[in-house]
Amino acid sequence: MINMLFSSKLFENIRLTKKTMDYLEDYIISCEIKDEKQFLYNELLDNRIILILDGSFSLNLTLSSGSKTPLKIYTKKDVIIKNELSSINYNSIFICTKKVKYISIREDAIRELLPNDPSLLCNYLNIKEELICHLINKIELSLEKNNLVKICKYILFETSNLCNNTISLLYTMETLSDVLGMSNSTLYRKVNYLKRHGIISLNNKTIKVLDMDKLQALMTAI
Repeated sequence: MINMLFSSKLFENIRLTKKTMDYLEDYIISCEIKDEKQFLYNELLDNRIILILDGSFSLNLTLSSGSKTPLKIYTKKDVIIKNELSSINYNSIFICTKKVKYISIREDAIRELLPNDPSLLCNYLNIKEELICHLINKIELSLEKNNLVKICKYILFETSNLCNNTISLLYTMETLSDVLGMSNSTLYRKVNYLKRHGIISLNNKTIKVLDMDKLQALMTAI
């Protein structure tokens, strides 16, 4: 069944090693290819699966216990390593292993898994160190983009009903960083980025949008 599945047109760009194919033979208990492109897996044991993917699709997992877990994979976007049978986003990589306790988009959870020395994780998951470095960079880039979007959304929301596009800050920058859920240093870095590009001006009590089109275009680009 596994050969039939991955020889279908839907998965024509997937590259699988024989070892991975053997693993999948054990894990897939049934499969339907529909518009939502469902898979049914039984529980993973201690083995790991690495799929190299190209194209966006969704997977539905059904564990042998009968519980269902939706699994969405969006390739060529954010890279997020996730643990066993959980929701997941990937950039051409799907790593699934029981040995990893948990990983999520939250920075503290990522730091919990990713050691300072990528080679440690490389040995742990048995994949190339360059790939681990690539994943780390993608994760950090994603977090940076998310923080910039948060600030842009905040500014757009606060100025939406103001004719002069100026926000009178009710918070100190320190309090604002808590409201937006990011560190002070991150907030200052992102605000300064917007200042440098002539999108906003900032003093102690106000933020003024100088170029609303640029601000909205920046969010669209991100």
